[in-house]
Amino acid sequence: IPSSGIDQSGSLTVRTGPGSQYPPAEYQIPMGSGAALIGRTADGNWLMIEFGSTQGWVLASEATVSGAYSLVPIIEGTPAPTSTPEPCLKRIAEGIIEDKGFKDLRTELNDLVAAADETLAEDLGPIISQLEELLDKIDGYAFPPPFSSCADRVHIELYNFAFWTEQCYSIKYEETIDKADYTNDVAVYCNQARLYGEDFGLMMQELKDIIAEK
Repeated sequence: IPSSGIDQSGSLTVRTGPGSQYPPAEYQIPMGSGAALIGRTADGNWLMIEFGSTQGWVLASEATVSGAYSLVPIIEGTPAPTSTPEPCLKRIAEGIIEDKGFKDLRTELNDLVAAADETLAEDLGPIISQLEELLDKIDGYAFPPPFSSCADRVHIELYNFAFWTEQCYSIKYEETIDKADYTNDVAVYCNQARLYGEDFGLMMQELKDIIAEK
């Protein structure tokens, strides 16, 4: 393995495979840290890294590479998810999409995001309070049987999306109240909100596609 590595000064999302269709890994690289570069895709768009004893994939455009990049081996990567949905996902697709309680939570979050985007940072206080209340509702929500045992992944993704959304708007609000420069924090928190929002959107689309295949 060549002596190559990556450095990152901002938010860097580690995924389980070389593509945005793969979910984020259970671990993420702390801001300002480096990792060993052990492979890359043929097109060079994704890099395989090793951080401690774990491995994952990052988007090349979000990382700074040092060392002998040309010697980094090309790796085909983790097989892409097949078009055949998991049995559990097949059973719960309609239940999750049609569940009124979960639908209401999704709608409320989307409405608050839309309202926050149209609100000046110094006026975000009431919306942030509503987001905090919504987080508690999402955290305490329970899918009715028989979906409760299968819907954890979707539930967690919605919570993560809501959590980082609240963090994003809170830091923007605090920046105006404190009259300080939180540019880096805003970028990190809001990027996380965007990524989790995209992941949740892909997950919901996957469920809709499963229903359409029936």
